[in-house]
Amino acid sequence: MKTLKYLIIALAMIFIFIACGKEYSFEGNETISGDAIGSLTNLAGDCQGIAIHGQYFKNRTLGDSNYAVVQVLFTAPGMYKVYTDNENGFSFQGSGYMGNTGLQNIQLKAVGTPIAIQSTSFRVYLNSSYCGFAVAVTDTAFVRRDAEFTLASAGGACMNANVHGVYQEGTPLDLSHFVSIQLNVTAPGTYNISTSSLNGMKFSKQGNFATTGLQTIELTGLGTPVKAGTDFIPITAGGTSCKFAVVINPGIRKVGNWAFSQGNKTYSGYFDSAFINSVNTGGVVLFLNGSTATNDTSFNISIQFPGRVPEAGTHSTTTFLLPTYATWIIQNTLAYPIFSAALTTPAANTIFTVTSYDTETRIINGTFAGTAYDSSNKIVRITDGTFKASVQ
Repeated sequence: MKTLKYLIIALAMIFIFIACGKEYSFEGNETISGDAIGSLTNLAGDCQGIAIHGQYFKNRTLGDSNYAVVQVLFTAPGMYKVYTDNENGFSFQGSGYMGNTGLQNIQLKAVGTPIAIQSTSFRVYLNSSYCGFAVAVTDTAFVRRDAEFTLASAGGACMNANVHGVYQEGTPLDLSHFVSIQLNVTAPGTYNISTSSLNGMKFSKQGNFATTGLQTIELTGLGTPVKAGTDFIPITAGGTSCKFAVVINPGIRKVGNWAFSQGNKTYSGYFDSAFINSVNTGGVVLFLNGSTATNDTSFNISIQFPGRVPEAGTHSTTTFLLPTYATWIIQNTLAYPIFSAALTTPAANTIFTVTSYDTETRIINGTFAGTAYDSSNKIVRITDGTFKASVQ
């Protein structure tokens, strides 16, 4: 019996070890459990921005200046791996832990040695999503010495600086964010120009000047603006310095987040407002209004409660009998529904479950699942829906 007792204890410890082995520590302060959920494409299925950095020469091993920056829409934190196939002797890869959701910039290191002089096409993968880009490989025989140039400036300001894109507090920069500046090139050759990092942003460009004279280049923006205002970005190159102004618009105040799945696709985003209105039946209606992380799709929920405050319980979109009901809709910028369920669509039924509401913090949590109409007016299944908001 004593032997059997020790055997049971040993087996229990093995099961505990296996269960604990599913989680591990990252850099000493994060507990990671599972893989991140993200996509290289937006809700419309279009690829996000991809920027290539560095010069790629035949038979020259790639180094730290050779990398690509891809944009990923994360809907759940965790470990991620973004990679390409090996083409023409080299590839790109990046991995790590992502603790945030929303649109994020991921840097992929280039590894290997280009073999042939050609435009090399790559397909980059993350989970079930993929996108394409191309890298120009040239002959090292044409590599020149470092270019000689000065920044065109007047009174400390970069002359004819033209800032492109709309800059918003808390929104990552993409390929639409760049600034064109002028330089006076006195000797052709390679260049590597980068601004100082300010307010979470920097701008950079590498390339080659084939001729002399006044030339215009476009510096690509990277990073995420931290706060709203006007930033004067400093740049020093060719022994000269100047600044250009970038206006950062105030970000939308986020009061919560949401997510759900339909088939093998996950949708997620933020709530910009969450508030309660009283109704003449004596109850209240909760309104949650938001959008996706890319701000190209809106998401709205309304739930009616019988009491003066939200309470835990379930609410159906097909309940015609007041005082409780729920409706929801997600639609594009043209107000065309992508998914929806309401009292007027009884064939589709989405169940919203309020799991908690704290009357002091006014934070509400809940889940939802069921069926809804899609954009082609077909009934589809909705799963894994979650919402959380701070009610104003």
